[in-house]
Amino acid sequence: MVVIGGRTDGDCSKPLSTAVYDTETVEWRLLPSMGRFRHSSWALRNTIFTFGGFGHSTQQHPTAELLFLDCSQIPCFYSEVEREEQRTKAARQRQQALALTAAAAAQQQQQQQQQQPQPLPAPQQQQQQQLQQRGIPGRAMPPQPTAAAAAAGQLPGVAQQQQQQLQQQLQQQLQQQQQQQQISIDRLEEEGRKINKSCCSSSSAMPPSPAAARAAALADKVIQMLLRPLLTEEELMTLFETEAPFCLPWADVNELCRLVTEVLKEEDVVLNLRAPIKGLSRV
Repeated sequence: MVVIGGRTDGDCSKPLSTAVYDTETVEWRLLPSMGRFRHSSWALRNTIFTFGGFGHSTQQHPTAELLFLDCSQIPCFYSEVEREEQRTKAARQRQQALALTAAAAAQQQQQQQQQQPQPLPAPQQQQQQQLQQRGIPGRAMPPQPTAAAAAAGQLPGVAQQQQQQLQQQLQQQLQQQQQQQQISIDRLEEEGRKINKSCCSSSSAMPPSPAAARAAALADKVIQMLLRPLLTEEELMTLFETEAPFCLPWADVNELCRLVTEVLKEEDVVLNLRAPIKGLSRV
């Protein structure tokens, strides 16, 4: 549960901190204040948006500012369990990167060793020179096969087998890492398809109804009227003057409230709490 903004009964000029109540650990955590009261707020993933409301310094006229708070950049937003999970995930990613680097370095070193010529051992070179010096004139000595020559002939085959085994091990490690990364990506794609399946099927099957068209037109009208960042101070005072009529007609306000109610009915608003919470009228 997140409590955003508000004011106290004793000192209205004092802004309240944004508070997060963790039902798992039964504790409060304080975040930076939005500095607003009687405002509207909504959350999109890890970001909290706040629009309108009154500021604590000037409480005569409402503001027309859109503020946001990125909770993922605040250390105390996550509990100790969530922080431990993030640290474990980061350590696992670093280990995988180090393993890939070490495997690539080992493969490169082995290739360099295979490209270098293999010199004969010193005793075998001396024996070969002595045999050539003791040769009988007029009679060519047939070449004597030695164990060293046989071993030298087998070296390319052994090196090729070792290289193939190392390549197979590297391919298996890469496949395992790709599968681990692909699992999370596949889950996200599957959840996205489940969420958008009904919307896509309904939108492609039939054109939007007149009620949906009116709702979209009303939403565009409200957004264009309220979310205007290029308003001057004079236009702002004229638009939100205390004695001036509200900029939206009553019929549009009533229709907008009905649409918001329908959206809230479709969302899951049940809180599964593990500890009692005292509800205040100003929260």
